[in-house]
Amino acid sequence: MSSEAARAAPRDRLLGELLLDAGLLGVADLDRGLALQQKIGGRLGSVLMRIGAVSEDNLLQVLSRQLGLPVMGAEAGALSSRSMEAWRSSRSISLPRLTTSASIRS
Repeated sequence: MSSEAARAAPRDRLLGELLLDAGLLGVADLDRGLALQQKIGGRLGSVLMRIGAVSEDNLLQVLSRQLGLPVMGAEAGALSSRSMEAWRSSRSISLPRLTTSASIRS
């Protein structure tokens, strides 16, 4: 890899390059992942996890660096049950009750 590519901002670099540079992935596993991605589609990170070439934690750390976004984990603090309930209710929708022949007869 050229020194220019190594100096490029993580956002401008490919995921495979970042994983290789971090020592989290070997060239053979990257080649295998790219071949499978071409065959079945999907995101490279998902494919690499699927074949066991990279762990989810390692992938999240590299993606965090690439995208410049923090990874939320236990250190971020747990959401309160009240916050979770508010989030769930904001995402729920009301569906009409369906009647079946059994409920009509009763």
